[in-house]
Parts: sequence; C-alpha cells; structure tokens
Amino acid sequence: MQPKILVATWVHNGEKTLKRAIESVLAQNYSNFIYYIVDNVSTDGTAGIAQDYAVRDTRVRYLQRPENSYDLNLFTWVFDAVADDYDYFVNLDADDEYTPAFLQRMLHFMLANDLDVGSCGSVFICAETGQCCGRRTLAQNLLLTQPDCFANIGYYLAYIRTIWGKMYKKPLINKTNTDMLKAHPHADMAYGSDALFNFLLLQGVSRFGVLAETLHRYYQDAASMTGQLTPKRLEADLVINHALRGFLAAKCGGISRDHERFLMADYAGAIRSTLALIERKLR
Repeated sequence: MQPKILVATWVHNGEKTLKRAIESVLAQNYSNFIYYIVDNVSTDGTAGIAQDYAVRDTRVRYLQRPENSYDLNLFTWVFDAVADDYDYFVNLDADDEYTPAFLQRMLHFMLANDLDVGSCGSVFICAETGQCCGRRTLAQNLLLTQPDCFANIGYYLAYIRTIWGKMYKKPLINKTNTDMLKAHPHADMAYGSDALFNFLLLQGVSRFGVLAETLHRYYQDAASMTGQLTPKRLEADLVINHALRGFLAAKCGGISRDHERFLMADYAGAIRSTLALIERKLR
C-alpha cells in the first residue's frame, strides 16, 4: 500500500493566498495524502475558503485553533489534533506552493535512501511582482548520514533550519518528541520557531538528505514574520543559536573550532538583521 502523507497548512487571515497553496496540493501527482488546513483565528474569508475545499475534496480537513500563534505550541497542537493515520509529514505555508511533483519526488527520495528527513530546493518569488528573485538548490543530491558530514554545515544549513520544503518520517512525530517540544522553555517563541523545531527534532535523526530539485515556491513578503520586528526577537536570535549549538554537539559529539567560528558568524549575521529592523523602525 502506498504511504500516506500528512500535509498541513496553518493560516491567519490568508484569504489572498490560501487558494494558491491549496490548489498546489490538490494538483499533486501523488494522491495518497490528507490535507489539514489549520485556521489560527482568522477574521477574513479564510475559513470559508478552507471549508469550501473540505466539502469538495474528502482529503481536505479544516481545523480551527482557539488562538493565533506561530510557535512550538502550534506544531504540537496540530500533531495532537490530527485524527488520521499517516506515514510522512510535510508543511506548506499559506502563501507558498508546491510544484506538482513535490510529494512524489520527495517520497521517492526518502524511500530510496531510507531517510528520516528530506529537504529540497526552492524558488524564491517576490510577492509584490510575482517575479523570481532567487533559487536555493544544490548541484547534486546530498546525504548526511555520518557525524563527519556536519563539518561543513554552512553549505547546507539553510536546508535544515526551515520547516517548509521538507518531508518528515512519522516516527519523529511521536509523544516523546512532542512532549519535549511542549516542555521547552521557549515553546511560545514566535520568530524562528521553525528553526527551533528542526534543531530540537533533528538531534535524534540519523539520516537526513537534500534532493537537488526545486520543488517548492517560496513567496517573499516584507510583511511576513521574518521581516518584522517581533517582541523578544533579539532573545530569539540567541535561543536559535543555542539550539543550533545543541544540534551540532549531538550530531558530532562536541563543538569543534570550525563549528565555533561558524556559530559566532551565524549569530552575528542574525544580530545584524535584527538591528537593521530596529533601525528601520526608528526612522
């Protein structure tokens, strides 16, 4: 029997882009999936759009959360709320889309290499103009299955730290892991929650790979959380850096000098981005 894939989109007031995301899921070449649209207390037409698709396609499920948040609590709430059984999990942002081959190609890559987590390349599109503004892809597939593979983490860190453009094997989404995420002292952290999710979850992963194909379209919007000065953002930069440090220590048995230099450079880059937002806000 074909593996079943759980697709989840969490959305708050996404009526302008949600149809695009949903249509890209329903247009997949691989059809054995269930699709949960999680409404974070939207006040626009989001609920109506999601409910309409749920009526038209039995694979679509509509859930409404009692609060609007984008943090570890959101991720664990979704996993707890899903009633269907599944074998793999993927997340699609409400303003992004997949190419039709995303589920099929990612599943084949996962199965062929016995992966716990897989990632793929992305095309970046300016939300205002609809024009391509960049690509993130590798020249060839990358398999990270041994500790020494993490020596050059700067080469592929971008494929690890985001939740989108990924496929996760179901055993990772278990009670032990979700309880660990719930108990994290920064479980309510908004900015960088997907990076925190991955650095924590992937510590116990032995087989991770990057597929050298661009199967995901990411729409860049200045109004997104990445471009906003959220409360405690400076604190979040430090939390993420500590989580990355823990991830590397777990994968490699310690932090090398090269890792230390990389961690410092990565943190400095995050601080520069946050300070730029502070400066823009003060103008």
